[in-house]
Amino acid sequence: MSSLNDLVNYRIARAKEALKEAQTLGDSALWNGAIGAINRLYYACFYIADALLISHKISHKNTCRHKTPDEPAFWKKQDNTAGRTKVLQ
Repeated sequence: MSSLNDLVNYRIARAKEALKEAQTLGDSALWNGAIGAINRLYYACFYIADALLISHKISHKNTCRHKTPDEPAFWKKQDNTAGRTKVLQ
């Protein structure tokens, strides 16, 4: 991949593929097909969200994990070591 645009386009293409796979699996009458379709929909969402983050030069590794605005820790600056992110006040 020579640029971020190439990576964004790749992720969008993977999201479209995952959606097609979900449609195919969802059309099957088997219970496992429905489970597989849900799995592919999850990944379609992941790929498109990743493309959006990449297009804005945001790494998903740098996002705040498992914290909500209701938690006091969300509003504190955190150490950026060990994969933690800095949350600005």
